[in-house]
Amino acid sequence: MRKTTLATCASMLVLATLTGCDPGGAADDPGRSSRTDGAGQPGAEVRTVSDLFGLVSGEVGQRNTTHVELRMAGPVGTTTGKGQLKFDKPVAMQMTMSDPRGGADTEMELVDNIVYLKIPQLRQFASKPWFKIDPNGTDPLSKTFGAMISMSDQYSDPTKQLDQLKSAGTLTGVTEEQVNGEQTTHYAITVDVRKMADSVTDPTAKQLVLAAAAQGIDHYPVDMWVNSAHLPVKEVIDMPAAAGRQTTTVNYSDWGGPVDIQAPPADQIGTIPTP
Repeated sequence: MRKTTLATCASMLVLATLTGCDPGGAADDPGRSSRTDGAGQPGAEVRTVSDLFGLVSGEVGQRNTTHVELRMAGPVGTTTGKGQLKFDKPVAMQMTMSDPRGGADTEMELVDNIVYLKIPQLRQFASKPWFKIDPNGTDPLSKTFGAMISMSDQYSDPTKQLDQLKSAGTLTGVTEEQVNGEQTTHYAITVDVRKMADSVTDPTAKQLVLAAAAQGIDHYPVDMWVNSAHLPVKEVIDMPAAAGRQTTTVNYSDWGGPVDIQAPPADQIGTIPTP
């Protein structure tokens, strides 16, 4: 039970870190319509994923911080989260995640490329309330999840996601929509899994992409809504899972606002004993 709970929570938090660019893929959506023309219309200057990257990257780089709300709905239930991001080198993140089985919330801090987890369900087994996953650590948990955590800088920043998609993604639709009280431009992207495998340099990410291709997945969709300030407001990915589909939605707000992301005090960080 202890190892199962730990692995489930760690996997959930890794998925949160990688939101927006899980290369597991999803089936192509042939129902999308394309509207990339129309002088004077918002988004009219964006005809490719490269254009979209150029549109948002400068603004995101200047603002550097954002608050996020996350929702992951799949065969095992729905997980929600709320937190903060700071796009430093490396990226910093604070997130509180719900348990899809109805347990207490899990807390995560990502600081200096180390993830700190506070999982109430494991408190009875631990000497301290927090423990960590270190990409360079030698403990079993760090060895299992460390490589994926090390990808967080590349995949938690929506502009870096777009940068990865420039050679593999095709812009298949542009429409104007109201999202979260804002007027936005909705950019629909279809990603070619084989091209993505060619462009990915991280070995762990490449392995995931190739695994998707081996399962017969050819394409997956990425949808991004961008406001008039050229900042992401929402992102959605729809992926196949072992027993159905998993839809991941991220809402961004308060770009450039203050964030508070810190590692837990050293005397509160312990280890989880393994059997």
